[in-house]
Amino acid sequence: MFLICSRIFKVQPRGSPDNSLNDVATFNLRANGTKAQPMTPPMAQHACPQDQRAVEIACDALDRFDATLRSADSATTGLSAWMAERPGGAPASLVVRLRPASAGPFPTGLRERLEVSHDAEIRLRRVWLVLDGRILSEAENWYIPARLTDGMREALTASQVPFGAIVRPLRPTRETIAVARLWAPVENALLRPPSRVLHHRALMRTATGEPICEVSEFYTRNVLSGGPVPRPFSR
Repeated sequence: MFLICSRIFKVQPRGSPDNSLNDVATFNLRANGTKAQPMTPPMAQHACPQDQRAVEIACDALDRFDATLRSADSATTGLSAWMAERPGGAPASLVVRLRPASAGPFPTGLRERLEVSHDAEIRLRRVWLVLDGRILSEAENWYIPARLTDGMREALTASQVPFGAIVRPLRPTRETIAVARLWAPVENALLRPPSRVLHHRALMRTATGEPICEVSEFYTRNVLSGGPVPRPFSR
């Protein structure tokens, strides 16, 4: 039996890489329902009640963070609001660290989802989203430069400003495409969250409904220290 995090997902096998998406349950929000098949948990190590409570707190935080992202108009807005709820209520100032952008193949169906022709230019921006020196997410952003202003294009290339903040004048909306929960604790066991705990894929559109980008975001366990709950795990 699992400690429930809204839904039951497959537990990442002990010893597997933190950054692996293998053997985790994913689901598409456009499909009928959002069910994932329950899996048999691995052998559990018994934990004291205090440790079990820490797992429950972290599990609840992940549920609420997921809901915050789905309701936000951008990941920047959602993350900023979430981390601002930390004890003390200090505003969250997110910055990005640019990562090398490889010229790999586009995700399957990307052009159709972005509603562009086969020869339209699509650029990739890869970043870490950072707060107080901690990485909150690793993101890949496939965007259409022709649908942005010159200033926005320059900022995406050279600045440390998050994408959502740069395109805010376009009054964007966020449409969640798919979600994968990468951590599910086992009852009576203390399983420290892996480095990545949540994966989101989403489309961003302008206020007129025109797609401007598709994002793939991996959220780290550092997001579990946000929100109005005590931090249950050390880094």
